[in-house]
Amino acid sequence: MAVRGMRSEIAVVEQVSVGDTLYAGAIAGSVGGVLFMIFAMGMAVLNGMDILSPLRLIGATFIGAGALEGGAGVILYGALLHTATAAAWGILFTALLPRHAPMSAALIAGLVYGLLVMLVMLYLVLPIANPVMREAVDGTTAFSIEHLIYGGALALVPALRRRYATGTG
Repeated sequence: MAVRGMRSEIAVVEQVSVGDTLYAGAIAGSVGGVLFMIFAMGMAVLNGMDILSPLRLIGATFIGAGALEGGAGVILYGALLHTATAAAWGILFTALLPRHAPMSAALIAGLVYGLLVMLVMLYLVLPIANPVMREAVDGTTAFSIEHLIYGGALALVPALRRRYATGTG
C-alpha cells in the first residue's frame, strides 16, 4: 500500500576502505619514486658521476659517508629506502586527496605536494637522517624536477582507487 506523498528510494552507499588508500598511494608513490630515481640517475651521468651515485647517496641514510663507497648492499638499501619513502608519501597524499577528485585535480595537487615533500625532506628530514645527502643536494633545478616528476605520478591515484574499488586491481 502506497502512502500519498511518500516515495521509496534506495540509497547506494559506497564503502570507504583503508585498502584503496593504501593500494593507490603505495602504487602511485612507488611509480613516482622509480621515475624520480631514473631521472636522478640520468642527471648523475650528465654531470659526470656514476649512474648509481644517487642510490649510494640515499644509502648513506643512517649509515654515513662510508655508503658512498658501498657496493650492491648499499645500492639495494638506497633503492628500497627510496621506494618505501615514496610509497609512504604517496599514501599520505592519497589520504589527503578527496576520494572522487578528478585526475586533473590530482595532477595539480600532486605537483604542489611533490614540491612540499622536497622542502620537508630537504630542510627537516635529511639534516637529521642523512646529512651526507643533505650536503650533496641543495634544492637545485634537478632536485625540484625530480620532485615534480614524483608529484606528477601521484595523478594516478584516482584511477588506481577506482581500479581497486571495482576489484580489477
